[in-house]
Amino acid sequence: MLKAVIETVERVNAYWWSLQEREVVPENVLRRIDAHVKLMTPILRTCADR
Repeated sequence: MLKAVIETVERVNAYWWSLQEREVVPENVLRRIDAHVKLMTPILRTCADR
């Protein structure tokens, strides 16, 4: 399970920031998603330490 979490975090960070679909997401929604990804990435990466 932890391996799946870590792989998902890595994939999100590899693709989310360059998706063309970001252009059609309303700016306020995009800011909230971006903030959430930035907040959760280090938290979820700590799973690798377990």
